Amino acid sequence: MQKNINFVLLQANVVFNQQLTLFGNEFDDTKEGRNLAFHSVVEKFIEKKTIKISPRITEYVLVYKAEITKDILYCQLAKRTQMDTYKLTENTITQESIDSYPPLDVFINLKQQQFAVELNTKILSASTIENLMNSLVKDFNIFFNTIESKKEFWELVSGKESIQEISFDMVVPNFFSATGAAKELVSGAKLSLNADSVELSIKNKKGGLKATLDAIDSYVKYSSASGSWKLKIKSDGEARYRTVSSTDCCLKKQIESDILDLVKKMDNNWQVDNAVYNGLLDKLNGLFDYEE
Repeated sequence: MQKNINFVLLQANVVFNQQLTLFGNEFDDTKEGRNLAFHSVVEKFIEKKTIKISPRITEYVLVYKAEITKDILYCQLAKRTQMDTYKLTENTITQESIDSYPPLDVFINLKQQQFAVELNTKILSASTIENLMNSLVKDFNIFFNTIESKKEFWELVSGKESIQEISFDMVVPNFFSATGAAKELVSGAKLSLNADSVELSIKNKKGGLKATLDAIDSYVKYSSASGSWKLKIKSDGEARYRTVSSTDCCLKKQIESDILDLVKKMDNNWQVDNAVYNGLLDKLNGLFDYEE
């Protein structure tokens, strides 16, 4: 039975600053240079085929599966779990534990420097996925963040909410075409202070903040695409303020399960006619189309 599968998007931010980086002088601090640096990291992963990620006790693996186009790669991410099995030996049934790796589908868009990762909260939460991707590239000047829903931000701050704090964490300019006050703030901090990110916190201890479109829209757009945001809000009738983080509102994209079934067959040198292949590409490209 066909169903829709949720995916979350993660933006890679390739950061260069005035200090010595692990990329050395190999790449220029330009859009093209950052893209080449991102490609070089992905190429190292493709060469290894399988990478184990163990940020703490639990082991995760990222497995390269296939190249769908020169810009879109297919992978799988899995968390090691243990399953109990029962083995019959003569007249005795014994219990054994075996490792199990339930996989999540992953697509890498090299052109947009983004990952689309299947979201199954029974296996991994969106925040855990973000942490894992950052563990994967910890030896490079790359930072991942989930792409957030701007629509959900404005729904949270509109209406009768009492707003005590709005915080934006914005990574230095990278890939997308940001404009406005947010870009000027972050670009200036990088140039003058060698910053790789800027945090802007706006507060009113009595909960009287006004979140107007004209005042903060550029910060919402910037942090949603390349960074994060946080709110402290209270609805009418609530006794306490609650904190909402941007990872609670990550943008979710969907793709049909039968499309994913086709992708899995491609890994086995499956041949498909042009019409089906083009339809498949349209669906996969749609994963990375996130303008709201």
